[in-house]
Formats: sequence, structure tokens, C-alpha cells
Amino acid sequence: MKNAYPMLFLFACTFGTTPAIAANPDGLADINQCIKDNQKAGQTPKVLRLYCECMNMSMPYKEKSTITEWEKKNPKARDECRSDRGWRQ
Repeated sequence: MKNAYPMLFLFACTFGTTPAIAANPDGLADINQCIKDNQKAGQTPKVLRLYCECMNMSMPYKEKSTITEWEKKNPKARDECRSDRGWRQ
């Protein structure tokens, strides 16, 4: 049983990020489009990816808008994701 805890921890670390993309069936495509839409914002690729993943997770599951459309309608979520993910003004 002692060996089970490290394995559970490893499993949680390995698969803990999947819900961000799995929350929306088109999540990966949406995130990649969000990155393209924000490329001229002067952010690093890492910050753009983290920001777009955050925005994707913030959206309701059945939302039909793109991340870019949704961020314009939800400035509070946009500002929180920018702040939390290291977006530089």
C-alpha cells in the first residue's frame, strides 16, 4: 500500500491537466485559434498558451462562441486569466 501513494501522485500529475482541454471537445483547436488571435499582443508563447487554456476553462461547457469572442463579452474572466497567467501590459 505504501507504493500506491506515489503512483496516485504520479497519475494525478500526469493526467491533472487533461480536463482543461477535455472540458470542451474542441478545446485544443479553440486554444490554438486563441493563440493565433492573440499573437500580436506581445506575449511569450508560454503566456499565450496559459492564458488561452485559462479562458477555455472559464467558458461554460456548451458555449458556442470562440474564446476570442467570449473574452470580449467577459472582461472579468479575461482580466483574471491575464493576471493569473503572467500577461504583461
